[in-house]
Amino acid sequence: VVISILCPSRERPRSLQRLLESIQATANNVEDIEVLIYLDNDDESTIERDFTNYSFVRFFRGNRMWMSLMQNFLYSQSGGDFIMACADDFVFKTVNWDKIVVSTFASKTDPFWVLYGNDLGVHAGKLPTHFFLSRAWPNLLGTWVHPGRNSPWDLWIFDVARALNRLEYLGDLKFEHLNFRQSKSPDAVADATTKTVSEMSYIVQPLRTYKKLERERRIDTLLVCQAIGERAPLSHMYLLSHI
Repeated sequence: VVISILCPSRERPRSLQRLLESIQATANNVEDIEVLIYLDNDDESTIERDFTNYSFVRFFRGNRMWMSLMQNFLYSQSGGDFIMACADDFVFKTVNWDKIVVSTFASKTDPFWVLYGNDLGVHAGKLPTHFFLSRAWPNLLGTWVHPGRNSPWDLWIFDVARALNRLEYLGDLKFEHLNFRQSKSPDAVADATTKTVSEMSYIVQPLRTYKKLERERRIDTLLVCQAIGERAPLSHMYLLSHI
């Protein structure tokens, strides 16, 4: 397996079908891809036997838990050299996207990069809502995404990679993200799952916790710097330790 796509899903069988169809239709070599899907035990609308046409898919079921924990569980079961954080409301658009991702990583002098494509939404080119990493990155840091309830782990990865100047935006690599708050498509609507997540974010206020964890992101930055043999970037908060 070359690329592992990690995708928690809940009560969205049609969206999941659309996602898998798009992967199969656009991949250069689907045999080198695995899609790992986490379903909640109480999700009766998504039935694994309805997806037997997709040989590259592996399903897992378990208790309902935080999105970040589902992502980390799926990562622990994956075997790809490169990992993608995905969602069931994604549609792969660019033909041979897998070949582009692998060749872009191969062009780098080391594997510590974050690659992300154009999700055709309001954050396109600005924030890697979903991204590709070499397995070397989470192996070094000890986790795939930062755990937490409604954790903004995409922002976490973005901030660390930006501090390291290790972000690469591939504008011609298109994956449409049909999220009702981010997408420009009229097909993006808020369903029950989306509403539940949005309501919980309002209650939990995850960005408040995020701001308090700057030291942990700094540690991630230092570990990657050590791995690539570069000095840590200057930070005003850690100016004394930097000197």
